[in-house]
Amino acid sequence: MNGRPLRALVTAALACAVAPGCGPLVCTEEARFSVQLEVRDPSGAPVVPDEVEFTVDGGDPTIVDCAMADRFRCDDGNVAIGIEEEGEFDIIVRRGDDSARTTVVVGANHCHVNTERVTVTLPSP
Repeated sequence: MNGRPLRALVTAALACAVAPGCGPLVCTEEARFSVQLEVRDPSGAPVVPDEVEFTVDGGDPTIVDCAMADRFRCDDGNVAIGIEEEGEFDIIVRRGDDSARTTVVVGANHCHVNTERVTVTLPSP
């Protein structure tokens, strides 16, 4: 007996594993943040903002108070916003009287959003 039938079966199984629409779809159950902000001052040092306001596709604004650590991360200048939300994010980062604004589009695959990493620079106080 030669190995051709087994080799053909293995080749077909591997081809199906990488082909879109072939085989069962398996996703993880974790929830991913949509945007990971890195907030910096002009020298590049991390800055913890007072708050981050964002909208998705022009919807209602969400304000993240950085003292609210139970839902959003605001540590060492890193702020995670949006949970499994895709679309155009309009983001305003505030610290005292200073603010910075940016926009980013978050896409998704068949299971999760593709987290976008964005650096925002706030003016020096």
